[in-house]
Amino acid sequence: DIPARVLGVSSTVASRQGGGEASDTLVLLVILGLQRLRDLRQEDDYAFSVGRDEEQSTGETFAEILRDGPAQKVHTMVWCDSLSSLNRALSRRTMREFDLRVLFQMSAADSSELIDSPQANRIGSSAALLASESDGSLESFRPYAVPSPESLKQIATRFAKRFAVTGPPSDPAKKPKASRSRKKKSR
Repeated sequence: DIPARVLGVSSTVASRQGGGEASDTLVLLVILGLQRLRDLRQEDDYAFSVGRDEEQSTGETFAEILRDGPAQKVHTMVWCDSLSSLNRALSRRTMREFDLRVLFQMSAADSSELIDSPQANRIGSSAALLASESDGSLESFRPYAVPSPESLKQIATRFAKRFAVTGPPSDPAKKPKASRSRKKKSR
């Protein structure tokens, strides 16, 4: 139902532009795995439109959301697995609509193409870069995720089992005195 959802978000943008809908509510369109959503792919910048229907494609509608949405408080967050997949999905013109970009470790060439700097090649595997097109800033950070409720339950269960056997961890400043007891051997 990707085309229907994109059309719905596009309608929100158009309604807000025409003053028909209040634009004080933030709308966030999140797309995980852009490389898998072929409906969102756009024609090349230099492609011919001979024999095409007059109806706008879902990819073109998506590009309009990226271009016109932020002024109407409709923002888009996209995750893609590689630069080559991103290049297949979005035109160069559309990629310029993303002001903030998060890059993980990648080749210097890919980094230079995305942010005009090879710096994403120099970060470690557990770090990322936040690049802002509008002010030209680069900031390194360590990404993390909030654990899922299932993960928290598993951790709590493990801790409960561990503490039930050994008790809670003691204060390292207060070390208990070691006691040695020798068992007498029976002969």
